[in-house]
Amino acid sequence: PMSGLADIGEAGLSFGVEGEGRLYYGARLRYTPVDYPREAASRGLIVQRWYTLEDGPEGAVHSVEEGALVRVHLRVATHQNRHYVAIEDPLPAGLEPVDTTLKTTASAPRGSGRSQRLMARRSPQRGHWASVFDRTERRDDRIRLFSDRLPIGVHHFSYLARATTAGTFAQPPAHAEEMYTPEVSGRSRGGVFYVHPALEISQR
Repeated sequence: PMSGLADIGEAGLSFGVEGEGRLYYGARLRYTPVDYPREAASRGLIVQRWYTLEDGPEGAVHSVEEGALVRVHLRVATHQNRHYVAIEDPLPAGLEPVDTTLKTTASAPRGSGRSQRLMARRSPQRGHWASVFDRTERRDDRIRLFSDRLPIGVHHFSYLARATTAGTFAQPPAHAEEMYTPEVSGRSRGGVFYVHPALEISQR
């Protein structure tokens, strides 16, 4: 626990070099908080996120059956033009992003690749349906989006994830910030997400 980290003292981490030459080193601390923020926060950017079933009734869901396809919706709003905005959406541990661009991806609905584009405003420079996001990174546990220029307005992005593991999982907030002015930021609400075993659902 973090409380025990201070007890290690200066002897807990040391670097040294023998002989001639220059020593280069780096250190990184990775940790998981006991509890994530539950309430949304807006400091120049508004971030909203919700989940729906890809093959099911409309409306946001907070629990799904193991193996279900889930569509993750992100909504980002700004009242003025922003530059070099990064958005990170960590998934609950029971969900994994689905890369619909792979030919080997099974059970990907038709047209889902198209729906993964950001729905942007009409832009004469970028075209009618051009994305305001210049880059998208898909990791095993999160999605990252980057925009060199985020125009005024409300922007919506969605992608697919699959419920792979049953359990009760923390739902970290999605976070957005201007990379060079991080005081301009926003985050969505956090919470808890449930993935039920398929057998448990079938017996209800």
